[in-house]
Amino acid sequence: MSKKKTTLTISRILKATIASVTFLISSHTFSIQTTHTIRPHTSFEGSSLSNSCSTMHSQSFSTRCNMALFPFQKNEGISLSIVGKSDGDSIDNGRDLIFDPITEDLLRKLFEETNYNSFTFNSEVSFKNSLFEITYIPYYLMADLYLFNPVFPEISMNLVNREELRLSSGFLLFGDGDLENSTNLSMGSSLFYYSHTSANTLFSLFDLSNTDAEELIKFNSKYGLSGDLSLFLSVPSDIIPNFSIQYKNIASRINRNEKLTNSSTQLETSYLFDDYLLLGLGKSYKTLYGRFSYNLELPTENYLSDVKFEHLNLGLNYTLKLLSLFMGLGQNYQTLGISFNSDQFNVGISYSKEKDLGDFQENYDDSAYIGMAINL
Repeated sequence: MSKKKTTLTISRILKATIASVTFLISSHTFSIQTTHTIRPHTSFEGSSLSNSCSTMHSQSFSTRCNMALFPFQKNEGISLSIVGKSDGDSIDNGRDLIFDPITEDLLRKLFEETNYNSFTFNSEVSFKNSLFEITYIPYYLMADLYLFNPVFPEISMNLVNREELRLSSGFLLFGDGDLENSTNLSMGSSLFYYSHTSANTLFSLFDLSNTDAEELIKFNSKYGLSGDLSLFLSVPSDIIPNFSIQYKNIASRINRNEKLTNSSTQLETSYLFDDYLLLGLGKSYKTLYGRFSYNLELPTENYLSDVKFEHLNLGLNYTLKLLSLFMGLGQNYQTLGISFNSDQFNVGISYSKEKDLGDFQENYDDSAYIGMAINL
């Protein structure tokens, strides 16, 4: 056989192989799970700890981490807070994606530097007294966009605008509330109404040139009632850690696009709106110079039968009067933050290296977050 014919044969084999692989890939749907440091009903402190704080009692942010810590909280009144990415462009882009018409120019601008973009913003107004806490979340905005297949660019998109009204409380089942000297078992719960407007879709970048964006990206709404249930156990020992278990988003339902069956990949959220169990181990130590706390957090699915060790996070907090330091360590998130607190005003900033896509994402994204709260 001549060299020319051999080259031609090899070329045909390669083309056939590539075509077969392309067909196999395009005929299956690969779901990419995304997680976020900012979640509905979280605080700046919680996000700075990679949401690992369910046993950190006696802090102003404790009830955001675990409602079973409610009986140990003394602060009352009205609080207004926001937390989001400090990059102004990120906030603007996330808002534009959800509220304004999506254009080809906007999408191309987002993917100039990276094939994955994520924007998150949370705002809350809460009223708390000795019996209960009422929280209203007017806006929880989230936008995830992933560009893949550079030869024939496709965009996987998951956009969320969520509104929530929450009633929370907690009480002691056992003990006298003295966390330093006695054993205590407390229970907390939240009942909330949510309005969830979202778009979960996938399309080719070339589709924007001949199809109206409103036909490609269609928002749908979901309304419902859901809740959280939690337990917290404290023991008077410097060695034995405290324990918490939370059942999050009970009976919650989210809309997923079931039509994405012939695409190579799609984005789906994990540990945000669906139900799961959250286990926590940690301890707080009061010292001569402030308070030090640590907490290990581990999510599980299917009632403890499916433990997600890749999402294990360690949260560290040190508080001294008006100053608080935060650190979150995990496989997908490493965060370092600082906040300045007074009776009327809190402000903080944190820096994070994060992989919202987990192992599917090769490199960490560098992010900065800011949080502000006004206490009345």
